Amino acid sequence: MNSYYASVGNATTHVLGTLRRYSQLSVAWSGTTLWVSGLNIVLMNDVTVKSIPGLQCYAQLSGLLFPIGSQLPYGPVPSLPWQPICDALPVSLPAFNHHFFHLTDTVPVALVPSVQEQSATAMLVSCATLVQYVHTAPAIRLSALLWVVIDADEALLIGSPLLPLPANIFWRRGHVLLPVGVDYEFPHLSAHIENALNPKASGWVLHRPDGSWLMVPFSSLVPLSRASVRGTLSALYATTL
Repeated sequence: MNSYYASVGNATTHVLGTLRRYSQLSVAWSGTTLWVSGLNIVLMNDVTVKSIPGLQCYAQLSGLLFPIGSQLPYGPVPSLPWQPICDALPVSLPAFNHHFFHLTDTVPVALVPSVQEQSATAMLVSCATLVQYVHTAPAIRLSALLWVVIDADEALLIGSPLLPLPANIFWRRGHVLLPVGVDYEFPHLSAHIENALNPKASGWVLHRPDGSWLMVPFSSLVPLSRASVRGTLSALYATTL
């Protein structure tokens, strides 16, 4: 299988920030030229890569680099001190003042599709659906879960195994709950993002599928049981419970 390399003038290295999400890439400098290794055929055809101005791409064959579309070799694969792209081109988050709150103050966080395998940790289910299930479910099926009501009509359940109910499913990254199938645009910054959103580490940061997020204090979660559901939701679902 062919491996691929790319080079770009040092003056345009800022555009490589969009490649940080691909943790398999490595980079090295040779004079004023930045080299990128670890590319594959999928990335070579990715619009993110193809749109980088001044980027020259090469296919590696028998230790030689061939510019894409050329049968004449450029030269041998450079012997350079390669390092992971996330370390060589770091990103820093803007400072966030936790003692001053204003409606326009935000921490910009982008979620993008992810192909990484993720284990389900939490679920967001309608309270009506949960009440119907709990009414007949065996106690042992509920005992491994913690829960809390969100916005009066939804319940967040955390633990394993989750219940077999229609719901939005989440996986955990630290104390952050992300919808299954997505991840932060820059996963290596997840610890910094978590600290910015949850500086006291006092709960779960729940990212909703619609892009909004909220804090769920650890203290608000209680063991899931028929009694706890009845005590919390009896006013709304008295006839069912």
